[in-house]
Amino acid sequence: MSIKTLKDAGSYVQKYTSRAGAAVQDYANGVAGASGQATAAASAADKWQQSVSAPAAKTAFVSNITAAGDAAWKAGVAAKGTARYAPGVQTGGPKWAARVSKFFAALKGLSLPPRGLRGSAANAQISAMVQSALHAAKTGGAPGA
Repeated sequence: MSIKTLKDAGSYVQKYTSRAGAAVQDYANGVAGASGQATAAASAADKWQQSVSAPAAKTAFVSNITAAGDAAWKAGVAAKGTARYAPGVQTGGPKWAARVSKFFAALKGLSLPPRGLRGSAANAQISAMVQSALHAAKTGGAPGA
């Protein structure tokens, strides 16, 4: 049995997209009024881990990626991504700066020995010192810990 009142997908997508434009403020108000999202999401970590570890999750992931193919994400970049890229970077700039400042401070605080010849043990030691300082900045531990 078919649903005789069902219209074609084009009719529904036109209605959906035109009404979404009018609902922007409702969307913003809903987000502004929400509370506890981060706590609720964090408390679901075990369920998330089980879900993504299930064999069916891998199968679905591969199937969806294969179905979309390269054309789908490239079309999304062309249609939306290029216009949103610069404003997104500008909006995220302060957050990025706040997150990387501890790494910059760690690098500025290093006292490194002079560079050696290409491939030398001295250069490997410098690289290890930088890695240790960056790891300590990331984890909050002491360099080399």
